[in-house]
Amino acid sequence: SIKIRNTIEKIIYKLIVKKIFFLQDPEKVHDRMIKFGKLLGNYKLTRLLTSLCFNYRNKILEQEILNIHFKNPVGLAAGFDKNAYLTDILPAVGFGFIDIGSITGEPCAGNPKPRLWRLPKSKALVVNYGLANEGCEAIKRRLYNKVFKVPVDVSVAKTNCKETATFEGGIKDYVKAYQELANIGNF
Repeated sequence: SIKIRNTIEKIIYKLIVKKIFFLQDPEKVHDRMIKFGKLLGNYKLTRLLTSLCFNYRNKILEQEILNIHFKNPVGLAAGFDKNAYLTDILPAVGFGFIDIGSITGEPCAGNPKPRLWRLPKSKALVVNYGLANEGCEAIKRRLYNKVFKVPVDVSVAKTNCKETATFEGGIKDYVKAYQELANIGNF
């Protein structure tokens, strides 16, 4: 049953996985999880197994908004999948929609490391990536004509560089990112 599955997963996460993750640098954990998620998303069998472990479906959660069908109202916000590597596995995890990015017109290195750090007392994580991403052209190539299982939204941001410091440069950068990423896939 779903309740038993969720209880087992909760125990495994709290007693084993979380403790291992919290012994490591949070950015390295994030990078490894992106690689692992990308690997799981590459194969039908691993997507199916992931879905069996984590996905939950109930018709009552489905909704239609502006002619877009959502399997459930829980989505992944921009910031986790900055370079759109996880669009194949995230629906299997149970997300009803995905917001990739934030993606800039040009590749952006982001802030210097460390960019993530833990606040153990409040059990929080401070995130200060600074828009690190591969840029709209690389991400467009990765996603072009891909068929998505859930709605995918793109968060666009201005590249943090000298060329975008002016109003005109900033607008040009936003427009480039938007034009590159409009209509990248189908769902």
